Amino acid sequence: MPTNNPWLNPYQRSFNSIKEQLKASLKTNVPEITDYSEGNIFMIIISIFAAIAEVLHYYIDNTARETFFTTARRYSSLYQHAKLVDYHIKSAIPATVDLILSTKDGSDLATSFNIPQGTQFISDDGKVWELATSAGFYWDRELYPKAIKIPVIQREIIGQPQRIDFGQIIDSSNIAITVIGIPDGKYYAEGSMALYIDDEPWTLVDTFAYSKPTDKHYKVELDETLTPTIIFGDGTFGAIPTIGGEATGYFYVTHGQNGNIAASMFNLMPTIPGVDTSNIKVTNQDAASGGSDYEDFAMLKEHVPLSVKNLGVAITKEDFEAAAMLVGGVNKAYADYACGKHVRIYITPDNGEVEASNALCQLVLETLNKQKVITTTISVYKVYRAYIYIEAEVQGKKSFLASDIRSQIVDALQGYYGFQNADLERSVRVSDVYALIDGVPTVDYLTIKKLYMIPKPVLVSGAISSPDLVLNTFNLIQYTKGSGTFEEVLIHFTSSTAFKVIVGTSEVNGTVGNELHVVSNNVEFNITIGAAGYNADTEYWFYLSPMNEDLITRSSIDTTMKAIPVFVNRSDALILDIHESV
Repeated sequence: MPTNNPWLNPYQRSFNSIKEQLKASLKTNVPEITDYSEGNIFMIIISIFAAIAEVLHYYIDNTARETFFTTARRYSSLYQHAKLVDYHIKSAIPATVDLILSTKDGSDLATSFNIPQGTQFISDDGKVWELATSAGFYWDRELYPKAIKIPVIQREIIGQPQRIDFGQIIDSSNIAITVIGIPDGKYYAEGSMALYIDDEPWTLVDTFAYSKPTDKHYKVELDETLTPTIIFGDGTFGAIPTIGGEATGYFYVTHGQNGNIAASMFNLMPTIPGVDTSNIKVTNQDAASGGSDYEDFAMLKEHVPLSVKNLGVAITKEDFEAAAMLVGGVNKAYADYACGKHVRIYITPDNGEVEASNALCQLVLETLNKQKVITTTISVYKVYRAYIYIEAEVQGKKSFLASDIRSQIVDALQGYYGFQNADLERSVRVSDVYALIDGVPTVDYLTIKKLYMIPKPVLVSGAISSPDLVLNTFNLIQYTKGSGTFEEVLIHFTSSTAFKVIVGTSEVNGTVGNELHVVSNNVEFNITIGAAGYNADTEYWFYLSPMNEDLITRSSIDTTMKAIPVFVNRSDALILDIHESV
């Protein structure tokens, strides 16, 4: 539409604005018309043209919107944008979880043994899980006499021992083979295809950009209907299969997002040839996570720009974070970057709790090691949920119930600091908490008296089957230790309901549910432990520290102990750095 149109300009786009502008122009350009009622034939014609123009504007706007990646709202548009930059759209990602294997009666393991590669564990809902290590897993009774942690992945193989027949290669142009044999309710697992042409193995790749004309490479891509399809090169980038060749193969399938099962969903120990497993029990203390269905709209919106940013090479801090987030199953990533010499990566998983499994951490480590420069050392860590304890006096505005004011404050804090919304390595600042609570509509003013953190108990060594420590109250009254030092507090359970607290030379006995007041040197606090059915001889360590300390390793702690750093806020910034390394 020309901008010098005497009747309309480009800013009239809706039915009402077009009609009103035409009526106004009609009065100026055709003054002979004086009847502007809806029964006038001119008004009827104007209404028809206004409606047609609005629909045309709608299609024009949609076409323009879908042309740009940032404004596109259709999956098919994002699909085309992704292919334009040679982005490999991921198929389903299997969930992962760490299993705890332990002796049923608490005795030492009778003999060391190997859990073979491919050993399958069955969760209570019937899903198949496979040992997530390529060389099996050895349980050494000398290192771990009572329990051990092993990584498993939710997947099962299709096409073994007899490979699936995908048919003959009958055309040399645009060869595309649909992946068959996927059971209902399951998905092709990303990167799991093993393909043979006339019994000769071909290599799976994500892109043909680096393939030579003779390289026997193939890709498994999702088409616009999300159907996994095997495609080959064009003779310039990747070889073309021989006409008449027989294509066979095998692959894995997974339940995808439905594989993110809850905690305590394993009870059956699989049979291991030559090993007596009658005294071994299995469970998952944490929920499974990282599983997702075929890459959806939100994932493409996030992942495609990241793939363009680093192009498969990790050098800068942003490169490492982008590369980690592109690994299937990873939700958030943070890189602690020290001039590229050593990089520590912290991750959280997709579609689940905040804690990533060891299997996912290992996958990220293997992926980044392929993309880094030779001189860079990489470590990958899982992060843990931390609990922020705030004591504040709040004066609410008149006419509001105290319960409603408190509920709004809690919602605001959870919305900002909840792990689904919070960024990794976010500072917890007193000033931010003040601003957040003061911004609640029902709050007049407030005073924060105390603020400290207690992360989820961190398993220091080995594996145990005791419950996580439930702290109903941990009220630190005073703390005067110098910066860089910390006080150790030991909680030792003598039974499922009785325990003793040891701080320095002080020892106080208590029972679950009763508040204790403990004083030792300059440390003074109240503690109440909630009922959770603790195992006898289970021990937990608290570390009281005025600022962040890396306390994950402690040589004197054995496999029955968990470490819980408690960070006391003595400044306007408090950084939480609790992790478990690979």
